[in-house]
Amino acid sequence: MIIFLWIFWLLLISTAYAYSTTNAPLFFSPKKGIEAALKFINPRRGAVFFDLGCGSGRSLIIAEKKFGLHSTGFELAVTSYLIGITNLFLHKAKDADIVFKNLYKAPLGKADIVFCFLNTRAMEKIEKKFELEMKPGSWLISYCFALEKRKPTKKNVLENKYEFYLYEHS
Repeated sequence: MIIFLWIFWLLLISTAYAYSTTNAPLFFSPKKGIEAALKFINPRRGAVFFDLGCGSGRSLIIAEKKFGLHSTGFELAVTSYLIGITNLFLHKAKDADIVFKNLYKAPLGKADIVFCFLNTRAMEKIEKKFELEMKPGSWLISYCFALEKRKPTKKNVLENKYEFYLYEHS
């Protein structure tokens, strides 16, 4: 019992540390919304998909299984990371991976599509990174939170509750 409590405490502390470092809260993106956003941009098979703060890895599995994308998630919370890699294993996602890394250190220039479900403060940092690193023709998909200084290429609202902002880098 004491070992369980220590493990629980360590996981709780690591999750709090990850949030304090990235300002990325633990939220889960809806499957329907992820699919709708990816259908809109119509990615080519084999494109590179990143999820910043990938949590359970849900978007990585959808991107790989339904769209044929090479998927990589970035996660700093130990609990989410462990759940995510377990989820990839259980879904036999062979072309998906989760890197234990701060999302602000993700090499966005390597991605064709970047997905995130962050918050307003985190989106401010991502906006700068998006402008500096992403290649022309690449996409940023943000669930719920818009970039402050840039108008979305498309805003997608699904079933009056799933709100996605899609930005094409030029």
